[in-house]
Amino acid sequence: MSSTISGMPQSIVDWLNGIPDLRDITFMTEYPPQAKAVPLRNSIVSVGLAEVNIIDLFHENENGELVRDEYCRQADIHIVLGIHVPDSLGGSTCHEVFSKVVDYLTFSSDLNIITSTCGHITSDRNTESLVMNADIHIGAEFCPADETGINFESFASKTFFCKQHMDDTSIHVSEEDRGKWDAPCVVGSYIGSGTSARSINLGFAPKFVFAFAMGSSPFGIDADKGTGSLYFGYSVSDSHGSNGIVCTSTGFKAHNGSTYEVDNVTPLLNSTGYTYFYFAVK
Repeated sequence: MSSTISGMPQSIVDWLNGIPDLRDITFMTEYPPQAKAVPLRNSIVSVGLAEVNIIDLFHENENGELVRDEYCRQADIHIVLGIHVPDSLGGSTCHEVFSKVVDYLTFSSDLNIITSTCGHITSDRNTESLVMNADIHIGAEFCPADETGINFESFASKTFFCKQHMDDTSIHVSEEDRGKWDAPCVVGSYIGSGTSARSINLGFAPKFVFAFAMGSSPFGIDADKGTGSLYFGYSVSDSHGSNGIVCTSTGFKAHNGSTYEVDNVTPLLNSTGYTYFYFAVK
């Protein structure tokens, strides 16, 4: 954790140096100190680490009680900026440079910027420049690890997780699971074509499917012949269900006609001209 925090000034400098809109500004770390041109010819921003406060982290449990986290800590990181601009550019340039830098760190990175302030402008006769000091406070949560696995060039996350946590894919939500949560079921319809089997592509393997013919009785009986007609069906992914519907790897298959007759009952889930509605669960 300490190495991650101490390396933040250099990481911030590297990230800011990669932004095309800030190429007219030279970024450097405050420590070790680096020489500045005399007289100053372009704007310079030095980045340093002033103070770090690490306190216990508490989370609210299901009973609304604050419980101390045994593994993670909360940090308030105080970053200082030394903004130097040539005298010829005027004091307003100090504020312009400060605004551009803070805007990029706040809105283009994932750093959790809590506050940012700037101070008074002073004159440095040695470099013939105007100087303004600024402060940035960053909030972060740290969990212990030998290495964090965080790539500061892209500021991967506002919460700095340990490498073991990030590599443990079993505890993260997959894109497939996220899709199920966002849209857990699908409702649709199709018009019967008259073929003995009809494949309906849903784009996923359903856990459950129910289909029925609109405007028809679910079950028709011919008492004279002792036969029945089935206008609805359901199926679950483990191959259980009624006659007429079967789940597939991409949707479901609707059966139609005497080919699929069972005990004198014929499924009619694709009869010509009928409109069928279905409900499928991911």
